[in-house]
Amino acid sequence: MNTVYVTATLKAKPGMEKSLEHELAAVVSRVRSEKGCLRYDLHKCTDHTSTFLFYEIWESKEALDIHASAPTLTALQEKIADMLVSGEVTTWSGIDTPE
Repeated sequence: MNTVYVTATLKAKPGMEKSLEHELAAVVSRVRSEKGCLRYDLHKCTDHTSTFLFYEIWESKEALDIHASAPTLTALQEKIADMLVSGEVTTWSGIDTPE
């Protein structure tokens, strides 16, 4: 198994924090049920409450690629585009992780 780890950091425009949080939280359970999703957790920064982080673990790059084009994610991206100052997605490979 070639597990893929992902961090996605999103920063809300001023005044859009609650709306962004609502939209992000609304997709969590659906994404968790996607084939190949091992972990999909949403976090809010305690120091900068306009910043959100998804921590994800995917069974494989193929599963992540399918997720990236899935209707749930593409619809979310459309809904939140005007709410964001910035967004960054980074993929990682494990070095010292249980597999």
